[in-house]
Amino acid sequence: MNNLQEILAREDTVLFIGSGISMWSGLLSWAGMIESLAEFVENCGGQAALVRAELQRGDLLQAASYGFDKLTKQQIGDFIRASCKYGIAKPHEIHKKIVSLGPCCYITTNYDNLLEKSLQEWKSDVFFAPPVTNRMLSETANIVHARANNFIFKPHGDASDSESIILTKEQYKQLLPQGERFAVLESLKTLFASRPIVYLGFGLRDPDFVYIKDLLSNIYRG
Repeated sequence: MNNLQEILAREDTVLFIGSGISMWSGLLSWAGMIESLAEFVENCGGQAALVRAELQRGDLLQAASYGFDKLTKQQIGDFIRASCKYGIAKPHEIHKKIVSLGPCCYITTNYDNLLEKSLQEWKSDVFFAPPVTNRMLSETANIVHARANNFIFKPHGDASDSESIILTKEQYKQLLPQGERFAVLESLKTLFASRPIVYLGFGLRDPDFVYIKDLLSNIYRG
C-alpha cells in the first residue's frame, strides 16, 4: 500500500481508466456493447446473426466489424453515442474518488465523457484541455513530453467524434505499424515505458495494450 501511495504522489503518474469504471454509471461492458450493437443493427433493418455468432465465440472485434459493416457513418455515430449514454450518463461516486487520487494525467479507452464531467465537477481548479484522440497528431505528440501534465488521452476515440472510434478489427489495425494512426500506439508505448501507470477498471486484454506490453517486455527483457 505504501508503494501505491508513493506512486500516486508522483506528478508523472498516469491513471489508465477502463470500461469497468463507466459501468458504475450504468454503461455497458465491451461484450454488452456488442450485444447492443446487434440489437441496433436489427432495429435499422439489418441482419445481426454474424454479430451474435462472433460475440458467442468471444471475437468481439470481428463481431463489431460485422455490425459496423451494416451501418452508415451516421448510424455508427448514433449507436456509439446511444451506447455511451452521451450527455445523459452522470459520474458515479467512484469517479469522484478517482479524480481525487492525486495524478492529473489520464488515459482511457472509454468513449464516454464521464471522466471529463468528473474533472469539471470535482477538480474545477485544474485546467484540462479537450481530450486528445487518435485524430489529433500534434496534441498526441505533446502529451508524451516528460513534463506533460493535466491531459486526457483517448486512444480509442471519443463518442463526440465517430471518425475517431476504434472498435472493429479493421480499426484496430490502424493503430499497428504502417497503420494510419500508428502514432497513437507509439505515444502509448512511450508513456508506458517512461511513467508509472495505475490501471483502474481495465481488463488488460485490449489488442493494442497486449501488443505494447509484449513489445516492451521483449525490448527490456521483461
